Amino acid sequence: MKKHIFFFSAIIVFSNIVYAQLSLTDVGKTIDQNVYNISLADINNDGFIDMYASTNAMTNASPGKIWLNDSTGNFIAKQTIGTNGIMHSVAFADLNNDGFKDIFLRNDASYLLPNSGTPNEVWLNDGNGNFTKTNQTFDSKPSRDVLLADFDGNGTVDALVLNYHGADDTPPYDYFPHQLWLNDSTGTFTLSSQTLGSGMTDAYLSDIDLDNDTDVIFEDSIWLNNGKGIFTNSGKTSWDSSDDLYLKIGDLNNDNYPDVIVGKRNQPDELWLNNGSGQFSKSGQILGDSNITFSIEVFDVDNDNDMDLFFGYFNKPGALFINQGNEQGGNIATFQVSENIYPSGNAIIADLNNDSIPDAIINNKIYTGNITSITDSLDNKDFIIYPNPTNGIIYINAISGKNANISATIYDLSGKELTFCNSYISGLNSIDLSAQKPGIYIARILFNGKESVQKIVIEQ
Repeated sequence: MKKHIFFFSAIIVFSNIVYAQLSLTDVGKTIDQNVYNISLADINNDGFIDMYASTNAMTNASPGKIWLNDSTGNFIAKQTIGTNGIMHSVAFADLNNDGFKDIFLRNDASYLLPNSGTPNEVWLNDGNGNFTKTNQTFDSKPSRDVLLADFDGNGTVDALVLNYHGADDTPPYDYFPHQLWLNDSTGTFTLSSQTLGSGMTDAYLSDIDLDNDTDVIFEDSIWLNNGKGIFTNSGKTSWDSSDDLYLKIGDLNNDNYPDVIVGKRNQPDELWLNNGSGQFSKSGQILGDSNITFSIEVFDVDNDNDMDLFFGYFNKPGALFINQGNEQGGNIATFQVSENIYPSGNAIIADLNNDSIPDAIINNKIYTGNITSITDSLDNKDFIIYPNPTNGIIYINAISGKNANISATIYDLSGKELTFCNSYISGLNSIDLSAQKPGIYIARILFNGKESVQKIVIEQ
């Protein structure tokens, strides 16, 4: 990073920074209406992401479908997998160690067919994205989700099945325990004697304590793995698990320990940082306002080696939060929201057309992504901006003896214009940014026909 230091108590930082923002374009392509669950994987090994999508119809859910990517981000409906009247989802992984992504199908019969006894299923991939159901027999307990990982360290993918309650939908609910199914390497599973609690909770997988095995984090507890698939409940998490939560795992401060983003219902979302031993502390930053969070995606939108966040909300536009670490020049794991407008609903972010730009599936619509940027790249020694950082007032001053026409436009990181100043310089020219929130802003300056883009930092 280059730094040019000028006198007059002014320090201007030129760093070849690219302030990237993601815009999404509805390409007019949809998958099935009333989508219930989407899972992504490259199932035919052509290098492009494919999907399975199931539908949500409380009286007569249709079977889910495999959708193959035609290499342009357009998806073509293929094989039907599932049972009429059952809400289901799938998890993709190579279950029989042949190099192809197979399917563990989760069936939830609790509401639709409460006495159907429909078990979960395993479907094996022939390598071309065609799947065949195995004769594997599972319990007929209704299931909410399944997570796949090598839990016992033997090199094969096992299954953690989150079970639901029985057909009686009257509290208190009689929840079935969550079950661990161990794989014999052929895609045949045996029920472990261990259970990992019960209840209506989502689960997330990560090596919380960095001991090279997969742990399980629930909304109300963390279960640590001893490396052999034996789990110990480490106790309750720090966040208030009585709320209706949506969690996401990611290393947001680049210390190699996975942190937790907590999405809440009708409350601001929160960030909890891992101290390195599986204990979490609230960062103090509030992400957004009172929302119903449907989904959280963690990815590096601006390619600066720190993780940014995308929140999908119910009945409110989605939000992109930019991590202010690394090339943004601020504190890592602090976030500034983009003012770009995104569709509301459940969002999945992935590169669907292999152009290295994130795309999105929001509800049942496909959006292509585009990265726009404001680049700080031109060193201009004709003027100074000070103070920078500022509490709100900045001055643009020509270097002595260089009176000239100058204009300055101030933008936020989404590219939204905030203010414009145009004057003939014979002294100090001030711009009042005190109404703006603390964070990073961009000044695009024209001086004698030359353009310079500068970073402005507004402090508390």
